[in-house]
Amino acid sequence: MDFVSKLPIHESPILTALFQSDASAWCYVPIDKSEKTLCSIAFASLWNLPPLSNKYENPHPRSLGEIATALTSAGIDAGEFLSLVANHHEKNQTPVFLVPHGASRLQAEIRSVTSSNAIIGHLVRFQKVIEPAVLDLLMKEISEAERRLQVLSHREREILHLVYEGRTNKSISISSEISEKTVEKHRAKIMQKLNLGCSAHLFRLVSKAWLFSDIIPPVTNPPHAGRDRPQKSSDLQPPIACDET
Repeated sequence: MDFVSKLPIHESPILTALFQSDASAWCYVPIDKSEKTLCSIAFASLWNLPPLSNKYENPHPRSLGEIATALTSAGIDAGEFLSLVANHHEKNQTPVFLVPHGASRLQAEIRSVTSSNAIIGHLVRFQKVIEPAVLDLLMKEISEAERRLQVLSHREREILHLVYEGRTNKSISISSEISEKTVEKHRAKIMQKLNLGCSAHLFRLVSKAWLFSDIIPPVTNPPHAGRDRPQKSSDLQPPIACDET
């Protein structure tokens, strides 16, 4: 944390901005026990810390005792963990894994905060860790969703993009230079090809298929490729029932 090394911890606008802008669960544990521990809102929420009189105050000033109580309530050996934090040195980059509430794992990343080459405290960041088996299952579901969308023609995928953006049939008609009736036909054909019974299931499928579209653009068919390609009999399933009204 070199960017705060020359600033008193309570007067550092950069550190304050870090707490305010980073949605992860951060807390600052000072070496000087007379100073308050500072916590991000996400940290307070994660460990179920009691609300402050000013709920909008961020970072949250807390006592070390409050932090210890919250960790203990979550099944963490607070004494051992806080001792590990206090004795941390930058050369030791091994993350600490915790298991709060007997459920999801958390990774604790500890970084030293220095001033005049002296450690004045430690910044701890908690992040949830996705189990490999869960990640593998998610990737399989994404791949399957992407495979299902490949039955759509290039034009149908264009329409689907606009539908997914929340465009109305009229808006799609204007931007695509086709009639509203043609838009309706495309939408109906999309539902038929994907064997879906309602728009809710369509949005679930598309959301999963395009989950990483900001990083990796979804695969699209080349223009006119497979526009009227028949589906394989193995792909045909009855439309999934939907309770959508």
